[in-house]
Amino acid sequence: MAPKDTDERSSNASPAVIDNSHNRDGTYYQSLLGPKAKRAHFFSPLDKAYSDACHRDAETVEYTEEEERVVRRKIDLTVLTLIICSCVSLPQHELALRISFCMTGTLPGAIGGLLAFGLVRAKTNLLEGWQFLFLIIMAFMILFFLPSFPFSATFLTPRERAIAQARLDRDQKPTSHGGMTGWQGFKAILADPNAWLFMLIYASFNVGVATVSYFLPTLILDLGYTAINAQGMTVAPYAVGWFMVVFQAWHSDRTKDRGWHVMASTAVSLVGYIILATSVQKSTGAAYFALFLVVGANYSLFPLVMSWAANTFSPTSKRGVGTAFIVSISNCVSIASPQIYYDPKDQYRHGHAISAGMLALSFLCAFALRTRLAYLNKRNAKILAERAGGGDRDAEKQPQVEEDDLEEVPDTDPRYVFMT
Repeated sequence: MAPKDTDERSSNASPAVIDNSHNRDGTYYQSLLGPKAKRAHFFSPLDKAYSDACHRDAETVEYTEEEERVVRRKIDLTVLTLIICSCVSLPQHELALRISFCMTGTLPGAIGGLLAFGLVRAKTNLLEGWQFLFLIIMAFMILFFLPSFPFSATFLTPRERAIAQARLDRDQKPTSHGGMTGWQGFKAILADPNAWLFMLIYASFNVGVATVSYFLPTLILDLGYTAINAQGMTVAPYAVGWFMVVFQAWHSDRTKDRGWHVMASTAVSLVGYIILATSVQKSTGAAYFALFLVVGANYSLFPLVMSWAANTFSPTSKRGVGTAFIVSISNCVSIASPQIYYDPKDQYRHGHAISAGMLALSFLCAFALRTRLAYLNKRNAKILAERAGGGDRDAEKQPQVEEDDLEEVPDTDPRYVFMT
């Protein structure tokens, strides 16, 4: 069936006209392949034929804003529980807000603090309060198996798969077959200065994130509150922090900016740690206010940095390896991070000072990365202008390929535009 379709396309002088007139619903090529076999789980092999069919349907599908909204809502409700899938299922300018709902620890922190505040008071002849907390948390652990690409999503209709793929083709063109292998993507990440800057940004602010969740009740306890009330007092910083996380991510997507938002969050958290290091003994209110700044700003960095990384790396294999590289290497810092709070007699001033220093490093790395990406965009724009004006003779000798014919533009290509 596929060879026959290929022959028909090659024998026609203007295949685009036929596609536009007969495939506006975006289901023609998928229907030629017949019923699609369901994948058993997330790591099941992908079907290249369906991948190609979905890409071809996406080239000519026509849809309204309401239909696009329906597809996006389906992806939000199903795919967003796994961040890696978001990077290949959503356009770049929609990542930060959606990652903020998944990676932020502020809302779970607020709920956890509220549960702990109530459950530690619950006691029976057989169970203590902390045992109730353990049982309730463990009861909600569920393993989700999700699609890895739009064309493999069983919860979408063929037309909805074509719409989802068409939205991506306007943005980054992620592919499931061909291009870099995983090993090639790994070597490309190691040779990319951007990846190392992202790793430093993530590792630096992760020092504060890895410690604040452990020590927040202790820090509040040292402000003069009782142990039970300290658990309740953790709710407010996490609740307010959740709004800051969502606002930062939403505004970042709306303005299509990552760098300035990352620097703003690091600066706010830095101010919070400076207040904690200098004003704990002077003012309990100032110290408690500083916890709001630290919690909200620290956790808002997760979606901003991860979406920025996903916007920077291309093709798909490099994007996937790069995300894993940043998170895995940076999280090694979390092993030693709690050890910086070793001075309870001095109200953890040394720990606050170390966290402030790491956030300053994160700010500088974010500034350097944004400056570098802005420079690369200007350089690429200049190269494209020279090619268009005939200034680059070597480029003129190369065969001209339309962007729509490319499966995915790598980040080393002059046409790739980095989000700064």
